[in-house]
Amino acid sequence: MALPWVKLILHGLIFAAICGTIALILCIRALSISQNFKVPKWRRKSSPTHLLVVLGSGGHTAEMFSMLRRMRLDPSTYTHRTYVVSSGDDFSAARAVEFETEWLKQNSKLSFSANGSDSAESYTIVTVPRARRVHQSYLTAPLSTLQCFYACLLVLRGCHPEQKSPRLRTNSPYPDVILTNGPATAVCMILAAKCLRLFHYLGSFFNIKNHRDRDSSRSEDAPAPVHFRLRTIYVESWARVTTFSLSGKLLLPFADRFLVQWPALAGKQAWRGMRKTEYAGRNALITGGSRGLGAVVAQKYAAEGCNVAINYVSSKDVAEELASSLQTQYGVKAITVQGDASRRQDCSNAIKTTIEQLGGLDIVVSNAGWTKMTTFSDLDAMDDDDWDKCWSTNVKSSWYLFKEALPTFNANPDGGVFIITSSTAAVTPSGSSIPYAVTKAAGLHLMKCLAQSQGSKVRVNAVVPALLLTEWGQRFPPEKIAAFKNKAVLGKTPEVEDAASAYVMLAQNSSMTGQSIQVDAGFAIK
Repeated sequence: MALPWVKLILHGLIFAAICGTIALILCIRALSISQNFKVPKWRRKSSPTHLLVVLGSGGHTAEMFSMLRRMRLDPSTYTHRTYVVSSGDDFSAARAVEFETEWLKQNSKLSFSANGSDSAESYTIVTVPRARRVHQSYLTAPLSTLQCFYACLLVLRGCHPEQKSPRLRTNSPYPDVILTNGPATAVCMILAAKCLRLFHYLGSFFNIKNHRDRDSSRSEDAPAPVHFRLRTIYVESWARVTTFSLSGKLLLPFADRFLVQWPALAGKQAWRGMRKTEYAGRNALITGGSRGLGAVVAQKYAAEGCNVAINYVSSKDVAEELASSLQTQYGVKAITVQGDASRRQDCSNAIKTTIEQLGGLDIVVSNAGWTKMTTFSDLDAMDDDDWDKCWSTNVKSSWYLFKEALPTFNANPDGGVFIITSSTAAVTPSGSSIPYAVTKAAGLHLMKCLAQSQGSKVRVNAVVPALLLTEWGQRFPPEKIAAFKNKAVLGKTPEVEDAASAYVMLAQNSSMTGQSIQVDAGFAIK
């Protein structure tokens, strides 16, 4: 028979296990709820935002500033920036000053004083203790981690002695957005932010009625509760291709957004109900992308993890169906943009819409074209209006798109890629019409002129396909298709998939510019 004290201990252990399980479930539920708050309306209205950036050292810092340059921060939104560096990391502090000097110079024409601030007071660099020093004993590491954690709490509450108070109006002293990419300090910072948000969330949980009354009476532009702030964005290192870093594994359940840079890490989550990782891929615009070659290029880019904008003129349902299938199949972001590529304003709108909705622009495929099916030798088959439309669609559209995209390409750390769809009609007298052949040849020369004259940050190339048996290509009479096959060295028409693969290669190859790649089954060997 068991002694009474033994039973008491067993009952106590069972009770403790039950209480611990309930507490764990409640904490996980509270964490999930606090993590999944929607972005408040005042944030979507570009209200002044306090951005806090956690810097690592060496590679982490270089990656972070590469990302910040790609983000092209709007000074009217990100009105105050705080950079957090570890003690002794002079390199990261110097890079922060360098970035701010460059960024403020680029935006010098904007009036900071309109918001009650000058550019010199718009950022702060704060030093916190290292979370763990190199070769530090595991016995003393918890102490240094706690010191770092406490310093992070001070920073988040605006109480750190090195912090400057933002001189311009912000909605609260708390940072609105916390951006980090993996140093040990990031773990302390994100956990500190989560603790602050949970504290305020749990406080409101026990006072739900008053909390709801305050929310209902608060105007749309008034400061939001703290749990709407301190939104954390973790970006996994570029070097992590198939597995997470240690910091990433620790922070996967806690970050509000967890961005990865390789498709193999996309869609991961710590447990059910939590946010999934998001793939931060390249962004591409494809004109004439709803059908034929353009649609296959969009599919190829999406398969590589690229977000795509599909331009169309009239095939709205087809374009939207393609975008939906790409999102479902590859987990990328795909949007549609209506517009006639022959019109300057529509080209400008396509570029701007892509940048706004995808968050940037890295690749433009000028694929839209126009012609009429005629007898090639018939000089009267196309009138002046037809000639003008050929010029506008086959030549000037590339010019419009390039001019609109160039500032973004130059601002990208890795530049940009511009690819023109040409035709073998550009290199040999053949095709659907003489105006088509002439304008495609002009498009090829435009490609070379742009590549030669527009600097080292933009690679401009062209793909030169022959007759492709797409929906449009099948309009050719059977005898013309047979004549093409007889002339082609390979005795066939080129595959659409093969032509589309050339666009992927040109987007990836960083050593090619001013080149035209023929995919013609040997139809026009020079």
